[in-house]
Amino acid sequence: MAETKMVAPRCSSADSEQDMGNQFSWRSVLGIVCMLTAATLWAGLNVASKVLYNTTNITAFEVIYFRCFVPIVFTIVYAQMKNVDVLRVPTKAGRDLFYRVVLAIFGFCLGFCSLKIMSYSKYMTLVYVYPILTQFCAYFIIGERLTVFDVVNCVSSFAGVLIVAGHYRSESRKADSHTSEPEWSFVLPLIAALFWALGDVYQRKIKGYIHHLVSPIYQYLGTCMVCGWIAFGMNMYRNSVTEYEPMTVLLLVLIGVFGLAGTAFYSFAFQLEKAGRLSALNYISVPYAVLVDHFYFHEHVDVYIIVGATLIISGSCAITVLKGCNIIR
Repeated sequence: MAETKMVAPRCSSADSEQDMGNQFSWRSVLGIVCMLTAATLWAGLNVASKVLYNTTNITAFEVIYFRCFVPIVFTIVYAQMKNVDVLRVPTKAGRDLFYRVVLAIFGFCLGFCSLKIMSYSKYMTLVYVYPILTQFCAYFIIGERLTVFDVVNCVSSFAGVLIVAGHYRSESRKADSHTSEPEWSFVLPLIAALFWALGDVYQRKIKGYIHHLVSPIYQYLGTCMVCGWIAFGMNMYRNSVTEYEPMTVLLLVLIGVFGLAGTAFYSFAFQLEKAGRLSALNYISVPYAVLVDHFYFHEHVDVYIIVGATLIISGSCAITVLKGCNIIR
């Protein structure tokens, strides 16, 4: 008598992917929560910096120093726990790592200086051309693929920048304008965004050659050294020493802690969910800035900022979602 073999029914690949998606859906939710937490912490960092600028005579370089001091201490300790040799940098990655560090220092300096002299919402709206600039810098420097959607996104973002910058200049020229923001200051966050974009491209070039903790250590250490010396020189020039009140010290410590925690949640989020699906959530920082400017700092947020911000972030959000869903590659 012939034996009867029981054959288990085969599942299609689509069913298998669906089961995997259902099984690990909690990872996506947790990744989204981590990304939103990171964006909120970074928003808190910027708000604390703006409060210091409005209530004290502290310089932007002192804020940057404390912003980087807390992460550098933690990162060095963590690297030692992981037995990472941060002093050994391959020759192939040495020059690109140097460019990465220098660009990060300039980006930090210009970014925090522009936040000091302009409103929070304007700063965030203009600085968020950084993802678009990263795409084009990656195309020209390391030859990454550039799609038609990326070009359309760039045009939309450029139109948003023109709207915000054009209205910003016209407001600065008004004789009865109560703002103390210089007419040219809108250029600073754009240049800072360009430096950050170039720095990200060089970070991609050195990926795989050095441990991922090496670049942040040199970046934070270099920024602390440069900004510390600049702040010291400015105080010597003014023949004054900044007296840190308890509330000032608390805000400076919070700036460092928020920066460190935001980076930690940001890195953890990308371990749980696709980058394309998460990157769009980072743009929630712009609505945060508009709401904080209006309700906390009592700044006038006009329709030009809202329209410009919408043009800048809408294209990037659409592209990152489409890439995350594998609709475009």
